[in-house]
Amino acid sequence: MKKIYLLLFIVISISLTANVEAQVSKYTFSSSVGTYTPVTGGTVWLSGNAIARDTLCSAVNVPYFEDFSSATPSYFDVCERLEDAMGAGWRLSTSGVPGMTTPPLITSPSDGAWFFTRGINLTAGNKYSINFRYFGYGSTLHVKAGFAPTSSGMTNNVVSLNAYNPVYYAKEGNGIFIPATSGVYYFGFQNLSPNSFGNSSVLLDDILIRQTPPPTPCTANVLPVNGSNINSQPVQMKWNKVNEATSYDVMVSDNGGSSYTYVQTVFDTTFGYSASLPDKTYYWYVVPKNAGVSAVNCSSAATSFKTIIGDECSASILFTRGGIFNGTTVSATPSLNVPSCKPVGTPADVWYSFITPYQEFAFQVTGGTNFKPVVSVYKGTCGSLTQVQCETSSYDSTYAYIYLNSLTQGATYYIRIYNGRPSAPGTFTITADVAIPLPVTITLFTGERVGVINKLTWTTETEQNNKGFELQRSADGEHFSSIGFINTKAVNGNSTATLNYNFNDIRPLAQNNYYKLKQVDKDGRSTYSSVAFVKGTKLNILSFSGIYPNPANDKLNVVIASPQNDKIDLVITDLAGRIIKRQVVHLFNGDNNVLVDVGKLSSGVYMIKAICGVGCENAVSKFVKQ
Repeated sequence: MKKIYLLLFIVISISLTANVEAQVSKYTFSSSVGTYTPVTGGTVWLSGNAIARDTLCSAVNVPYFEDFSSATPSYFDVCERLEDAMGAGWRLSTSGVPGMTTPPLITSPSDGAWFFTRGINLTAGNKYSINFRYFGYGSTLHVKAGFAPTSSGMTNNVVSLNAYNPVYYAKEGNGIFIPATSGVYYFGFQNLSPNSFGNSSVLLDDILIRQTPPPTPCTANVLPVNGSNINSQPVQMKWNKVNEATSYDVMVSDNGGSSYTYVQTVFDTTFGYSASLPDKTYYWYVVPKNAGVSAVNCSSAATSFKTIIGDECSASILFTRGGIFNGTTVSATPSLNVPSCKPVGTPADVWYSFITPYQEFAFQVTGGTNFKPVVSVYKGTCGSLTQVQCETSSYDSTYAYIYLNSLTQGATYYIRIYNGRPSAPGTFTITADVAIPLPVTITLFTGERVGVINKLTWTTETEQNNKGFELQRSADGEHFSSIGFINTKAVNGNSTATLNYNFNDIRPLAQNNYYKLKQVDKDGRSTYSSVAFVKGTKLNILSFSGIYPNPANDKLNVVIASPQNDKIDLVITDLAGRIIKRQVVHLFNGDNNVLVDVGKLSSGVYMIKAICGVGCENAVSKFVKQ
């Protein structure tokens, strides 16, 4: 009789919601066909469009990994659980984004959609790392832990992340959890909307929960040899492999080793570092890492190298395609008896060289303050040089563009650079890239402000072997970074018809924005477009343009957009509002990059506040200290 009542209850409940399917443990319910198939235990509740599921599955040990590759059409693993109060909860997506396996989980814009892992056995006092990949255009992704797979059971905050990602690629999320008591824990992932970006879907994949291993040992630098002089860029760094390490953080100092700056995380034992200052001694070391745990006290293994300025042809600085190199004629001496295209007396000059595998080559020299570059290119050998081309910057510009063709492949060419204004030495930047082949003809590239976004458009007349376009942005017209990649519209990368492209920069910089296209062909070779300029709008609030890396270990980069020159207080508090750290920062009108030392903070979630002086609104954001 009890079984009959239970069946009637389930049938009546299912009838309230049309066309809903859910698999719970070994029960399958389908309102569209009005049947159910009992196999083993489990329960289900249906109310309107809200679904909650509970299963009878035993807990597992770490490591726990879920990429949803074995998920059934009825959403996901039967030992996992979802809870959604608004009917737009987690489900399997038919496609992901680059960097994710297929299928990932996806949740529609919703306030309160939870996905829970199955139960995992954890031991009190042990440190566990939670790693996953996620992607979204807004909302906040909360990760919590607790003893029950319900929203009320999630009593421990692990990490909260802004799901906004302007680049169409999965982001890496991670957190640390140390249980106070031993037992079975569940981890919950919640899409919380709305936030400052509005409602948004979130994708989730590749969840890995494991016990954090002990720190790896430090390693020893191999190249450059300690104390050596370097005349080529980028500087090739190499170190010994650490078997326990899964990645390495490269740390560099240009102030005698007094402080070090994080450069990049690499997954090999080599790295090409572009030393930005010539005639400078650099110190460097690497920090081996494993599952987010870094080796400690590795700065004691630092070694040094010195960059030279290339004062003579015989000591020329070798550069390669695709790089950006900073140079100076400060402390340089004049070269005598060398052909010159613009006599200016005996100017202080420096020398570079390149070896090209192509018949054509292009590069640009951009002068610094009061530096109008004169650039001569020679073939032959030092002491017996023949000038093949010379370019000078025009009257109203500070750059000289060099395009070379009919080059001898594999030959060495020499470049002499000096200031066309003989009164003083100065600094400059070389941007080098191959100019052949040119698979794409870009006839138009423009940008305009439309409301709160910047709209970029460009047109191609022909495309050959084209893969697509990397759109790059800069605040100063010199230092560019990627904000997106747009695939070619040409079939198989080839077209002789006019093709139109567009891209919306939905989060432009507060002040001026400079854009350029890096066209990439299928062979990996690339060329750059001209620069498009979009004038910024006047700020009326103090805001954070970026906070990274987040989570942070030692240093936190904070980009603050200011409406005026100002002196502000940058304050870090815990979630209870207690002030942990305060520092005074002088800002200029526009975007300002501030480096904050958070190495001494305990692991956890913190608020960071920018409190302006007079006449503007304050800015508040959140970050995680690992």
